[in-house]
Amino acid sequence: MTLPSLSNNLNKNYWNIPYKQKVETPVYNFDREVIIDFEIPTKNEYTYFVVWNLLDAYSTHKVISSGNAVEINPVSNFILGTNTPNFEQVMLYKLGITYLYHETELLYDKKFVKWSNILGTFVVINNFYVMSRY
Repeated sequence: MTLPSLSNNLNKNYWNIPYKQKVETPVYNFDREVIIDFEIPTKNEYTYFVVWNLLDAYSTHKVISSGNAVEINPVSNFILGTNTPNFEQVMLYKLGITYLYHETELLYDKKFVKWSNILGTFVVINNFYVMSRY
C-alpha cells in the first residue's frame, strides 16, 4: 500500500501564506479540502493566546489548591467531573480545548482568537484578583 504524495495534491504556494493576508484559495488539510476565507491571526495574537492560557492554568491551580475557591467554568466542570481540578487536569482541559479549536479551524480565525484573548485576559485578571484576596 502506498500513500499519495502531498506534493502531488498541494500547490506549493499554499505553504507560503503570509500573515494578515485574506486567503480565498483552498488550503488542503490531509484528506479533506478546507477553504479559509477569513483573516489569519498574527504571531503576536497566537503568542498572547498561549500566554494567557498558561497564566489561566497557573492561577486557577493556585487558587483552587489553596482551598479558597472552586472552578466556576461549567464546561470544565462537566468535562473534568469536578470543580476542584488539579494542575494536570487543568492543563489537559486547556490542551483538549485548544485541539478542538484547531480541529474546528476556529484557531485560524482572527476574530475568534481576538475575542478569546479579550475574554481570557478578564479570566486571568479575575483569577489573580481572587488570589490576592486569600
